[in-house]
Amino acid sequence: MKVVCAWCRKLLVDDPTGDARISHGICEDCLRKMQEETAVSLTDFLNELEFPVLVTDRDWVVIEANHAAGKILGKPVNRLKQARGGVAIECYYAGLPDGCGKTPQCRGCALRQNISDTYADGQPRYGVYAQQQVMAGDAPRMMQFRFSTQKMGELVMFAIEEIKDLGAGP
Repeated sequence: MKVVCAWCRKLLVDDPTGDARISHGICEDCLRKMQEETAVSLTDFLNELEFPVLVTDRDWVVIEANHAAGKILGKPVNRLKQARGGVAIECYYAGLPDGCGKTPQCRGCALRQNISDTYADGQPRYGVYAQQQVMAGDAPRMMQFRFSTQKMGELVMFAIEEIKDLGAGP
């Protein structure tokens, strides 16, 4: 798998295993530029990206999202902001009475865990796969996410690289 900077396309990781997939991150130069440029809002910056991105805090609360994220998740961006990640992706368990982050299943959530780990150790995760029960209409479906995470200051960028429907849920 190759990892390229989503902004300048600089090669960040070149895995020689022959895996043709590409993941995205942000290089130090572009991150520094983003942090220094006050004339460009985070929203405008993210909307320049072609792939879906949620920017979250350490508790997986969505601080910002781009239009591509709204499109793939089927919601207007303003409904994604300030929602917990499980609510944003329509996690089946987030719809239970305890809500996102408070059900027994949340402890094993790979999406949440990778965001928490990235926030804690500052290390990006690229091309991670995780399965999640999500609501699709009135019924749960098992979906496979391929995503990357990267810490940006006190926030984590959660880039959705692929969502694959694996079939009916429980």
